[in-house]
Amino acid sequence: MAMSELNFSARAYSKILKIARTIADIEESEDINADHIAEAIMKTDLDKPDYLKAPMQAALPEAILKTS
Repeated sequence: MAMSELNFSARAYSKILKIARTIADIEESEDINADHIAEAIMKTDLDKPDYLKAPMQAALPEAILKTS
């Protein structure tokens, strides 16, 4: 699962799901899909140091695709 592969805390996981739900609602989608989660992760500042943000974003597409 992408959340465990990217080492998100429970708080970050919850925050990402809330943002993904909002994105899905804006798109009038009943379900949250991988695109919503990927967008939520990209829009979320997870209080990680800058040197960790670029590698995390580079690994994001591969990690998200594994959950689809």
